[in-house]
Amino acid sequence: MLRRFLKRIVITVFLIGSLQLPEDLCASSCDEQDVEMPEGSVAATLKVTISEIEASLNVGREKEEFTLRLIIAVTIGNSSNETATIVREQFQLLIDGAPAEIGSVDSHPSFPRSTITPGESADGWIGFGSIAYDGKEPSMILRWQPPTVGVAEQESIDIDLNAEVRRQSEFQQTRLGPEGCLLQIATNRNLDVLAIWPIASVLKSAATDKIARILISSTREQPPVIHEEFNLWLSTMLDINASMNDPNLRFIPRLAPPFPRQKIQFQQISIGGLTEAVNRQYGLNRRPIPVLPTAEAAIASALIPVYRHIPLERAITDLRNPILGIRRAAMSGAADRLTPEQAEVLIDEALQGSPELQLEVAGYLNLIPGPKSVKALRILSDSSHPQVSRTALRSLIGSLDPAAEIAMTELWLSSTSKPEMQNQILIAIIELSAERWTSMVAGYVAGKIQDAASGVTTLGDVAEDTTALPQPTYLAPSDPFSLVRQSAPNQHSLMGFAIAFLRQQRHAGTLDTLRRHLLNLSDLELQDIALAALIETRDSADDAIIRECLDQRICAGQISDSVRLAVGQLPSPKWTEMLLQDLKSKVDVSHQPLAAHAMLRCASAGQLDHIIEDFNLIPPAAKQQTLRHLVMLDHPGWKPLAKTLIDTPLIDTAEQNKAERSISRSIASETIQLLAHDGSEESITMLTDRLASAVTEVGTEEDIPLENRMYVHRLIEAIAMFAHPECRRSLNRVARCANRGLREKATLQIRDAERRSPAIQLLAQRLRIKGQNAETFEDNEETIAMYTECIDEDPYLPRMYIQRSSVFMHLQRFNETLNDLKICDRLSPENMDIESMIALCQIRLGETEAGLMYAEKLVVTAPKDLSSLYNGACSYSRSLENPNVSDAQKKRYGDRAIELLRLTIATEFDDFEHLLADEDLVAIHTHPEWLTVVEETKKMHDENLKKPPE
Repeated sequence: MLRRFLKRIVITVFLIGSLQLPEDLCASSCDEQDVEMPEGSVAATLKVTISEIEASLNVGREKEEFTLRLIIAVTIGNSSNETATIVREQFQLLIDGAPAEIGSVDSHPSFPRSTITPGESADGWIGFGSIAYDGKEPSMILRWQPPTVGVAEQESIDIDLNAEVRRQSEFQQTRLGPEGCLLQIATNRNLDVLAIWPIASVLKSAATDKIARILISSTREQPPVIHEEFNLWLSTMLDINASMNDPNLRFIPRLAPPFPRQKIQFQQISIGGLTEAVNRQYGLNRRPIPVLPTAEAAIASALIPVYRHIPLERAITDLRNPILGIRRAAMSGAADRLTPEQAEVLIDEALQGSPELQLEVAGYLNLIPGPKSVKALRILSDSSHPQVSRTALRSLIGSLDPAAEIAMTELWLSSTSKPEMQNQILIAIIELSAERWTSMVAGYVAGKIQDAASGVTTLGDVAEDTTALPQPTYLAPSDPFSLVRQSAPNQHSLMGFAIAFLRQQRHAGTLDTLRRHLLNLSDLELQDIALAALIETRDSADDAIIRECLDQRICAGQISDSVRLAVGQLPSPKWTEMLLQDLKSKVDVSHQPLAAHAMLRCASAGQLDHIIEDFNLIPPAAKQQTLRHLVMLDHPGWKPLAKTLIDTPLIDTAEQNKAERSISRSIASETIQLLAHDGSEESITMLTDRLASAVTEVGTEEDIPLENRMYVHRLIEAIAMFAHPECRRSLNRVARCANRGLREKATLQIRDAERRSPAIQLLAQRLRIKGQNAETFEDNEETIAMYTECIDEDPYLPRMYIQRSSVFMHLQRFNETLNDLKICDRLSPENMDIESMIALCQIRLGETEAGLMYAEKLVVTAPKDLSSLYNGACSYSRSLENPNVSDAQKKRYGDRAIELLRLTIATEFDDFEHLLADEDLVAIHTHPEWLTVVEETKKMHDENLKKPPE
């Protein structure tokens, strides 16, 4: 018999192995490396190139277990005069001399079987996994091994990955700051797990030289990536006292990989100009060490504490340092310590200097006390250079000097004739949350509202400059006050920001102005802003005026998102019909869910019935919201609507644009989710029936549209959540359907559902306690008791009954075997493996005719299923051993067994060793065609070996 289930060693080990956490792949790259063979060998004409390496650290079943995984991009060029055949299996990764396990390449194209002619090349990705990681650097050799048959002079090609990672990194070291207190380490390669070993020696040397501050950056145009594992390892070398005092470094890891311990500490470690790759598996919220956007920002961040404590003369000298980060650090550390004479010199140089110098200095002038710095900021705020003007303006707004009050008042008064300047002042105040200047914003808002209500002017009458400003050719400071907008918002959005700022400052006068003028605002966009502000206050005293405003807008057909949001807060059935007509007529796709929400909030019970009748007339995006609302109310009409939605035939992507396909996919996915959440018999029937019809629609086509594949997969995943027999029947049918992709998906979901069972968890626990694997289990009462305990933990899991029935069968206790198998059949109907075992068990009990009828029924049900065909042959073979079988029947049964074996071979069955060793087939070893069948199986085995790997 084909013992897919009876071989307990295979299935138990698989299930326990599936308890591992999913792997998270992080990216890494290195420059290319070419390796050629020595002269004189045939393989010398093949050149192997590694263009990229991706590395990840994965968590094992136990938290203290970590494995390394590598994915390598390889190219092989042929410069010989002969054709060469290259396959994936010719590549090996040797870890300390031992071959690593072959792994997947995820979304990358795997290395194909290639026949390369002279001058051609082949490329692809090869993966290796399950490499034990203990923090110690192993020897890593990538080997290309030529075929074992062929020319004897061929030699293998070895690439030393350890040396290559070091060469590609090319760590460049530069001492910066006073007395070289900061070591800048520039890398050309991604900083991943592999980078830990080569950079460790650099850091050890720095610690020996008593360098307390480290900066890691890059000079590459395309920034390398720093991985979470590398960042976490770096954090272990931070001085504990320094890290505890820095709120950005209060990081508690959830997992502690066995990184190499350096026993060195640094006062500060900064990272800048790198891209982060974070998967959050080691900690929450904060990274161990924050990564700044540029190297200059990181230099400034690292050196500012230094410049605050060095002699002022040295800091002033470094204001002219060619490195921008050092200049910024010196300015920040010296600004509030300058004497009036020194400050005057600095201010005069800035006023007379280039825009680049003015931009650097302007951001720090508010730190220099005295009216001269305020005066300079006032002058720079009127600069013709937009970046200088904005930076100086933000610095002036942040100044605490008393003179800033006068300067800002003058600037605000002068801006009344300069709308663009006024906008910039407002934007800066709002973004900096400068409470000191609240009165300016309040006066602006009150004036604009009053003018709009009286009809003097509207916001649209003001000239707006929304053109994006050109990017500066120099680096602007990265301090908060220099993060200026590159384009100004329009007048309506600026008014919205201003009102939100005033509400945050709890400015009561603004709300009074909005209440007083709400109904008189003819500018609908401005009225929307005022309406939204009053709704957000949630003051019941405003309900009357808000309802009056909503009634005016809805009756006039002037329905916006602000109106819909307000309706959601203050619904009324009198607006339902108008909102429904608005929804069916002209609402844009992006606004349909909100429009549907407003309509449904207003609808009474009778109006809901009318909406259900017009369901097909509602736009697609609104259907989703409507169905969700009906489910929330437990309305009896939601299930018929859900059935209509999921029974819609699979979409034709050629007839739908991208937006329509996205909406259809979203509606289908949520409908399936709602039915699965309901979990009633009616909902389960809808899901299983739809899956059956969807499988029929897909047929044998493998290259089906992505949306259709995701829809069917979502159905399979939803059905696999249930232990319901009909759900398992449905999955068993899909697992033997004609579509290979769907078969694999159904099989995967069945296995995942089993893996989540507490019975499997208990079995894994028992195995760990015993320190055994399934191979050591004997067919005895102790094993039966263990499986019985697992069954008690989850009596709805068929797998444990199958395991126990296997023990019963080996002990010749066929009645108990049949009882367990019938329980399995009730729990998971139409499972070919279970039903084939039932047929065989009946035959072993002497019920020959009943057993063979059952086996033939399975063959008819699944005529191309390997299990039903092979196990059917086993049933016919076992029937020959029963004493109640005549000679004529034996001949007929033997011939049928041979026939079923040949049909099994047609499914590409090639395990001739299992065929020869199977005890259930011993009775037909004397059949005249037996040896021929064995040869046919061996021939299939040879043909399968010749096929290219998938």
